Amino acid sequence: MKTIKIISTALIVISILISCVNDDTFTIPEIEKEENKALQKIIDSIQISSNWTLISIADLKNQFTSGNDAFQITSNQVVKGYVVSSDQTGNFFKEFYLQDHPVNPSASIKIVLNLTNSYNRFNIGREVYVYLKDLYVGETILGDGVTAIGGKLDDNEIEAITENQIITHLFRSANTEV
Repeated sequence: MKTIKIISTALIVISILISCVNDDTFTIPEIEKEENKALQKIIDSIQISSNWTLISIADLKNQFTSGNDAFQITSNQVVKGYVVSSDQTGNFFKEFYLQDHPVNPSASIKIVLNLTNSYNRFNIGREVYVYLKDLYVGETILGDGVTAIGGKLDDNEIEAITENQIITHLFRSANTEV
């Protein structure tokens, strides 16, 4: 009986050692490569086309007044910001905030999205580009004074950007400013 246990234990240890890969070469996941290509396409479009505009968070917020009707962006506008909140500790749920500069910001905006654990994708300090066309600007609670970007509208209140919209509207750059 002892011999069977010893042989079994030895086989388990050997199989574990054989299955381990001692290789420190890692590749960038395909989804991140595709996201980087899409972001580069947007940045190129802003630089070479007059139909694309990079607007500031302040300019976007100035288009909306608290308590007024939310509106849909219909042109190729992009806003860039840096993530300053995290749902990692449970303080935020299905939302994060972008500010216009990593240091000494002058404006920020809430992004509502149908995604939990968003800190895994949108970590604090991450530079994020939001392609605004077909998204909405308004408030999640009418009259609360917090301007937000969302994916749809319900009774004039902004609702979350869906998972499909996240893929086509929210792009992380490689830059993280902490």
